[in-house]
Amino acid sequence: MLKSFRVRVMIGAFALAAAVSNVHSTALAADAWNQSLVGKYSCTMTTPRGTLSFTKTATTLGDQWIRFDDTIPAQIGRPALTAGGLAGYDIKLHQWVTLYYDSLGTYSVARSSAAPDAMTQTYVDAYPVDPSDGPTVLTWGKNRITADWSIAMQSQKIPLHMLCVKQ
Repeated sequence: MLKSFRVRVMIGAFALAAAVSNVHSTALAADAWNQSLVGKYSCTMTTPRGTLSFTKTATTLGDQWIRFDDTIPAQIGRPALTAGGLAGYDIKLHQWVTLYYDSLGTYSVARSSAAPDAMTQTYVDAYPVDPSDGPTVLTWGKNRITADWSIAMQSQKIPLHMLCVKQ
């Protein structure tokens, strides 16, 4: 019985070590991903009204978050705005979470079930949910970020595309 107890304790210890190692390696993968995005980007976004040009700055916020700050000047009939966001990997829920906000009062929360080191992630709205909007597909590269999504406008799906290139 004592031998059986020791074996169970050893198995439990190995399982715990594996779980801690997995959480640690997941956190390291997410942190490496965050570090690869840090920098300043020149961005364009294609809209139905034309193309917007803006800058995006990515910095880390602690170990789990990457912070994005956008400066979008007035152009193509739109007012100037500042926008921001956070992206991070939730190691407990095994999903990416993004928060977006801007100076016009728009905000959203989205999530992706992609792996912690995934370079392509598909996000769906978590709040507010608009079933007429499509998912957002983000692709991260060493020197670029692309995003493709659609919004509903006057009963039509309008595709949008963003490309950001690291300076």
